[in-house]
Amino acid sequence: MRAKPPRDAGPAGGVAAIPAPPVELDTVATGRAIRRGRGNRVAAFVSSRWVATSAALILITATAALVRFAGLSQIGFNSDEAVYSGQAASIAGFQPYGQLFGVFRAHPLMVQFIVALGYALSGHVSDWLPRAVTASFGVGLALICWGIGMVLRGRFLGFAMGMIAALCPYAVLVSRQMLLDGPMTTFVAATMLMLALWLRTHRVVWFYAAAAMAALAVLAKEMGMLTVPAVILFVLFSRDLPLRWKRDLPIAGAVFLIAISPYPLSLVLGGGAHTTNQFVVWQFFRQPNHTPDFYLLNVLPSLGYVTVALAAVGLASLRWRWQTFDALAISLVLCNVAFFQIWPTKGYEYMLPIVPAVVYLAGRGAMALGELGPSIARPLRLERVKWRWAAAAALSLALISMAPPAVGVAASPRQAASAAIATDSDITVPGTTARTFLAGTGGLQASRPSGEWVRSHTLPSARFLTIGPSFANVIQFYGQRKALALSVSSNPLHRNPQYEPVLNPDAAIRSGSIQYLVYDSYSASRSPFFAKRMMSYVNKFRGVAVFSFREDGPNQPADVVIYEVHP
Repeated sequence: MRAKPPRDAGPAGGVAAIPAPPVELDTVATGRAIRRGRGNRVAAFVSSRWVATSAALILITATAALVRFAGLSQIGFNSDEAVYSGQAASIAGFQPYGQLFGVFRAHPLMVQFIVALGYALSGHVSDWLPRAVTASFGVGLALICWGIGMVLRGRFLGFAMGMIAALCPYAVLVSRQMLLDGPMTTFVAATMLMLALWLRTHRVVWFYAAAAMAALAVLAKEMGMLTVPAVILFVLFSRDLPLRWKRDLPIAGAVFLIAISPYPLSLVLGGGAHTTNQFVVWQFFRQPNHTPDFYLLNVLPSLGYVTVALAAVGLASLRWRWQTFDALAISLVLCNVAFFQIWPTKGYEYMLPIVPAVVYLAGRGAMALGELGPSIARPLRLERVKWRWAAAAALSLALISMAPPAVGVAASPRQAASAAIATDSDITVPGTTARTFLAGTGGLQASRPSGEWVRSHTLPSARFLTIGPSFANVIQFYGQRKALALSVSSNPLHRNPQYEPVLNPDAAIRSGSIQYLVYDSYSASRSPFFAKRMMSYVNKFRGVAVFSFREDGPNQPADVVIYEVHP
């Protein structure tokens, strides 16, 4: 019998090939390819975010540094700058600053210690280094504001806050001077950043860090203490805070007290407690130096009208988009404005701590304009308009409006007019007119040339009599000579404890203990009575003009005249 062919035999009886299974996708390789593609997209996305963030940081830093460091020392110090830098020189051990400027005055010494360290490392006293320190704090303020915006709402708010803080004319002008308010404001902003991180991460360590930053603000200047009631109001009126009251608040309070302890310890151990107490009494008994509308007329324009308008929009937008952090910004503004408005002594730089809060509200205002766009567009049938660009346009308008005054502050000031040694016949005797100068708005063109002449043309034992203590401080810093002020009151309650009154100027001149009388238009604008009295002594003792300085040219009345008198 013939065997049956195999079932899979072909037509010729041969064995047919077994058909190959259908081709299937390599799922493993495919998965790898998909993941690789996704990874590339994620890497590209992360890379783009990194590039955008880096570009924003570079732009903010460069802008803030440019307007703060350009032409930083082309004109000399004003009175407060001379005092703080003189304190730093005294701390660093330079003479004769130890005899001319007392270490302990009304304010803490953290900033002065930083400048003193710079003096010690450089080996000499200058007026550039102190301003460079405060200008660096100003750059830090812009970067910290960027960080606040990044933590709270992302890249746009971070960029907006950083650029507004970098170009804000008020912040630029104050940070270009050796004043304590700039570093204090930077630490106030750092406190806000720590609290923003605390709200974002719910990690209590950031709350403790905020307490430390608030303490550093106080160590920079005692008015940083206003941050404490602002934070307390923020905690009391906010809901759902990641806070354990019985543990977190006592620990934060302990951190604050430990961080602030170097100041009271230095007063006790250094013997400055009595002097500080005298300063406190003097501050409470001081007469008002400006009208109640001072801040409205001087500080508000310096913030920038467009910026203030955006801050108002941001404040109004809180009604429908409230965040817990908003309570902190509002509390900081309210505490500072209320205190300094009630406090009789007013200064141009005193309101600087509100800048971080105003910058935050302005950034919120720019974002609110973009968020309101669609709701406004629907009734007007403008849905196709890309309203997301409204926020960018509002921010651009604010920056464009602030750029000219900020650059104007940083631009080269008028070159100092010629300062020359002259005789009585060569000098225009100052009249009753005087140059108006607002303290805290910049340096004095006459301070450095006048002080350098004093140092190079007078004996170390020479003593000067000025109209007021402001120019006396300048002469002591640049000229390194003892200077007294005619307007210093003999009543201890009505004078700065560091200033020595001249009880009998006539007798001091007759005895030869005062050899030079100084007229300056800056003091004359504030004290016309003592300016006339100074000129009466010049005429009585037949003073000979040995130095003059004119800001506006050789044919204009002198802004500073130094007279030599003889008994």
